[in-house]
Amino acid sequence: MRIRSVILLSILAIFFSFTENSETRIDVNNLDEDKLELLILEKVNELRKNKRKPLLVKNSILGLAATNQANFLKKNKQLVHNQKSRKTRTPMDRTDFYGGKFRYVGENIAYTYLYERVKGAINKRNSTVLRSYEATAEYFYQLWKNSKTHYKNLVDEDFNLSQIRFSYDSKTNRIYGVQVFGAF
Repeated sequence: MRIRSVILLSILAIFFSFTENSETRIDVNNLDEDKLELLILEKVNELRKNKRKPLLVKNSILGLAATNQANFLKKNKQLVHNQKSRKTRTPMDRTDFYGGKFRYVGENIAYTYLYERVKGAINKRNSTVLRSYEATAEYFYQLWKNSKTHYKNLVDEDFNLSQIRFSYDSKTNRIYGVQVFGAF
């Protein structure tokens, strides 16, 4: 009887260890930007699919422009679309700087904090602590989805290309996200 109980408890422990938490914890010293981007892009493309808009495909030039802006935001600790440099002032300037020839460009920016309590993205009264890629992706997605101007970019039917890049400030635990959209 005792052996059966031990075996049953062992099997249950193994089962629950696999099903307990399917979320991937963020290692701030080794941020997997591609994983975070993919999780957000899946949500954006699901929204676009439901709205009968073309799905977004990743584009490396938009990625360079997004990286440039994410690094600018981290360095300046401000949430702005325009930079001081004439060559990279606007989102369009940045894509042109990296060799893009887009006829139409858009940009979504946001920041939040990792491993600190933050206000809810949908309901400010519901706070949360972002520790996983999945929770952080959902948070960025909800920030953009629930903002009129950002939402417009998410569902703009002219956009068919995009890339999302991030920068992380270890001093403040702030993570900046930049999604750049393009259309030829």
